[in-house]
Parts: sequence; C-alpha cells; structure tokens
Amino acid sequence: MREKLKEKTQKLKEVPNLYQTRKELLFRDYDHPKLMEEKGITIGMPRVLSFWENAPFWTAFWKSLGFGVRFSDFSTRKIYENGLPAVTSDTVCFPAKLVHGHIRNLVKKGVDRIFMPVITTVPSENREDTSQSMCAVVKGYPLVIRNSDDPKGQWGIPFDSPMFHWYTEEDQKKQLIKYMKDTFSVPGKLTEKAVEAGNKAQKTFQKELKKEGAAVLKMVEKENRFAVVLASRPYQNDALVNHELPEMFAGYGIPVLTADSLPDIQEVDLGKSRLDIVNNYHARMLASSVMAAESQSLEYVQLVSFGCGLDAITTDEVRSIIEKAGKIYTQIKIDEITNLGTVKVRLRSLLAALKQQEGNI
Repeated sequence: MREKLKEKTQKLKEVPNLYQTRKELLFRDYDHPKLMEEKGITIGMPRVLSFWENAPFWTAFWKSLGFGVRFSDFSTRKIYENGLPAVTSDTVCFPAKLVHGHIRNLVKKGVDRIFMPVITTVPSENREDTSQSMCAVVKGYPLVIRNSDDPKGQWGIPFDSPMFHWYTEEDQKKQLIKYMKDTFSVPGKLTEKAVEAGNKAQKTFQKELKKEGAAVLKMVEKENRFAVVLASRPYQNDALVNHELPEMFAGYGIPVLTADSLPDIQEVDLGKSRLDIVNNYHARMLASSVMAAESQSLEYVQLVSFGCGLDAITTDEVRSIIEKAGKIYTQIKIDEITNLGTVKVRLRSLLAALKQQEGNI
C-alpha cells in the first residue's frame, strides 16, 4: 500500500502544476541589496489578497532597508475559523473573510508591525490602458481590518495601511519615498533603491513563471496533448481557496496553467470585448480565454468566488469567447465549501466530454 501511494505521489509530481510552481516562486527570496543595517523590526504581512500578486516586491523592498519580513502561515481551516468572529459581512468573498484569521496568525507570531497597504491603482499590464483600477475588495479590505479588527487597539501592534495610487512606476517611487520618510525616517535615496530592488524581484518572478508556462505549452504541443488554463484571480492560488483543484487535474494527468503563466498574455487584443477592461485580474481572465479559444493545446476552466460581483459579468463574456470557438466552457464556483463531491463530479463530467470531443485524453 505504501509503495502504491509513493508511486502515485511521484506521478502527481511529474505532471506540471503551475499553481504549485507559482506559489513557490511567489514566496521565494530574491536577490536584494543591503542598504541599511538591520533595524530589529519585523514587518508582518498577511498571506492574502494582493500579497498573492506582489509578495516578491514587498519582500525585497523591506529586506533591502533592514527590516525583517514574516508572512502569516498558509491558509488552514483553523486560521479561517479563528477570524470568523470579526467578519463584518457574510456576502463578501471567502478570500476576504480569510484576512481576519491571518491577522490573528501574525499576532501569534509576534511581529512588530502589520503591513497591509491600500493600493487603489496599478499600471495596466496589457494593451488596454483602462485596467488600472484594483479590485474593490482587495483595495478596500485593509480599511475594513483597521476598523473591525483594530490590531493596534486589541493587541498593541501598529497596523500600517497607507493609501497608494500607482498609475506609473514614478508614482510608486514618489509615494513610497514619502511614506518611508514620514513613518521610519528612511532617506529618500535609499527608499528609491529599495523600490528598484522590489521591482526587479517582481519582474524576475513574472519572467520565471512565464518561462515555466512556455515549457508546458511546448511539451503538450509536442506530445499532442492539452493543458488546462485554470483561470483565477491571484489570491485563488491559495490552496484553501481553490480546494486543491489544480492537484485534482494533475491527478488525472492533465498539466495545469495559471492565467499569468501564459507567454505573451499581455499582448492579447481585448479591444473587441463587450466589457470595459477595468483591472488587470479581469483582463487576465479575458485574455487567457482568447488564447485558449485559439489554441488546440489549451482548455479553459474558470474559478469564481460567490461574493465577486465582477465575475457575474466576466463569466458571460468568457463563456461566449470559449463556446464560439467550439470548445467547452466550465465554471466552478468556490468558497467556504467543505464537501467537494459535486466539484469532483463536475470535473469528471468535463473530462468525459473532452474525451468524447477531442479523443486525446
């Protein structure tokens, strides 16, 4: 029995799963300069929401300036349940509800400060210059935490939630220089270098992820197979949030790609979309569906969280793009469910339909 389990585990590891790869790359330490002596101050960052996108930047930024960095643990059911009493709205998405538990996890870790910025705007990463706005929940939830959890009042731990509007990298640099000078008396020249180090780390993460994505695409094309684009928002990379769906696909021998691992996804023309392209997460959903529709080596599955109002609109557009190409569109709603029986049935039904349609499973 042990040998069979070991063999099955080994086979699972051999199937490319870029959700796992992305997680490893995201929270890896990247090279950074030592601009200042260690301050003996540990910055705690909850492993939630926007940190599933920009962890490389913040890790390199803080460490360059001599701060310690500590993330909360990876999500567990216990972490989620510990924060439930502080959840102010039952209609908000599961990834947002998780934040409260991660704040408490950081408190237990004994961090000196908790950092969770309000970033309202970021540069567009695609050909549409309107996708600068951040998801409303992602940018607004630090304000919720400051009022509902009040880490300073409850546990005596400063909760830093500065507001940034980063239309350009120049905005990012100027606003961080001001914040670091006002809060920690860090000289502007050093903050500027730390910003450069953070951006370099972030770009390295993106480059390596796309390199892995290109390798998977090359493999499935060569072997006349297909990979699944499991399109989601960055924070749905959290295994508790996605309920290990990537591992389920890999268990069937199907390689799994994230939307942002697709090479040249930022070059997809979204000008014909019936929707306004309002943020980068939204754009990735649409662009990856276009790429899947045009490729014989890609199938598309979309993950959505119940509390996400924007997904109610994007799913119709994505469905139209996929089905017009004669392919099967599958949407899987995920939130704080614990019984995955229906999800497994849905996946088996999808695979049976693909087998009948394509004959290559």
